[in-house]
Amino acid sequence: MRLSKIELWDFKIPFRDGPYKMSHVVQETTFGQVLCLHTDDGVCGLGEIVPAPALQPKERLALYSETATLLAELAGQSETTLRGLIDQLQKKDASWNGIIFGLETAYYDLLARHTGVDFAEVLGGALDTSIEDYFSISEEQPDHVRQRILMAGAQRKVIQIKVGVYSLAHELGLIRTALDLMHESQTLLVDANGGWSLAQATEAIGEIQDPRLIWEEPCVSYEENRYLLENFDTQILLDGETSRDFDTAKRAVNDGTAFGMCVKPALIGGLSTARQIRDL
Repeated sequence: MRLSKIELWDFKIPFRDGPYKMSHVVQETTFGQVLCLHTDDGVCGLGEIVPAPALQPKERLALYSETATLLAELAGQSETTLRGLIDQLQKKDASWNGIIFGLETAYYDLLARHTGVDFAEVLGGALDTSIEDYFSISEEQPDHVRQRILMAGAQRKVIQIKVGVYSLAHELGLIRTALDLMHESQTLLVDANGGWSLAQATEAIGEIQDPRLIWEEPCVSYEENRYLLENFDTQILLDGETSRDFDTAKRAVNDGTAFGMCVKPALIGGLSTARQIRDL
């Protein structure tokens, strides 16, 4: 199996309802590249290159340019050469992780299509046949939160609300607004993206106690979130250092104190690294 043609398509999609605010970044669009690897036997493998949101436009374009050069050199090469390139890139800094993710996804997609198996099979097999989505809210005003909760509907099992952007008192009001409209069977993910200080997170968790709540990455460091886990009888979902750094993720798994942990292949350096964390 040899690579005969490599295609890249840029995409840029604006958020329908305006800017999406998080503690560390405000996004007005989502953008990236779709990668298609063609082989001489007619197989095509697809992957998505996901640039880190914090990258400046010039940095992103520079990485795109360097990636295009590396991909051009793959024409006529085997999938083994592609795997070797992925392994080399995984030794680079974290700015390459979203590119590695796209390349490795396309690589595994090629293997799956070539051998005629489902994509999940090349990663060790699927644990389930479906997964629940969630509805994410990034709003400043209570009325807008109400509108979004109603839009999500009672059938949505999980709703996420972004915090760590405004004052703590204001955000506690937004959380209460959401909870007042949600059913007992629904879950509210309160996602600070590490935007709260330890003092703020401590106050928030102490102020609102509701079994429907899961606090997602309240503080920026694993140590702070670990402190919260050890001092509060509540559910905390890790989604910061653990989604970007393998060693921190491994430590969190070994500690075993968190309710759960997000594993993001585009941030941590590809599917193979994410799989190692999954299998710990």
